[in-house]
Amino acid sequence: MSRKKLTSQWLKALGAGAVTAGVMDAAWIGGAALKIYESKIPHLMADSVNVLPAALFYTVHLAGTTYLVVRPGDETRTHLDRLRDGAVLGVIAWGTFGLTNAAVLDRFPLSIALVDTVWGGVLTGTVALVAGKATEISRAKKSEGA
Repeated sequence: MSRKKLTSQWLKALGAGAVTAGVMDAAWIGGAALKIYESKIPHLMADSVNVLPAALFYTVHLAGTTYLVVRPGDETRTHLDRLRDGAVLGVIAWGTFGLTNAAVLDRFPLSIALVDTVWGGVLTGTVALVAGKATEISRAKKSEGA
């Protein structure tokens, strides 16, 4: 595969993944997580979101998901591979964060860590699946035009 085609697939995967993560996480945080956090850990809630660390995390996580799970250009990856491996990566990322918080922060409930861990698996699995589908659509369109 040419470098140009691979770059195009990477950009499609990153774009589709970013939109998917943004929509899903905004819905999750606005719909459920904020209420849970405000009721269970009000002593840890900030008055406003610190955007820089959030943007850095999502950028690194999306790049890692694309590199490790989606693997643009790898035509052997199936939808199930991406969904499964994305879910595993999400459980690792969110679980590390949540379980570390439960271990070292005062009054951080294990239940929050577990809910967030499951959410990380759902979110990252879905992002990987959608991003992978975007690379396949891109590849199919290029094949039709060739």
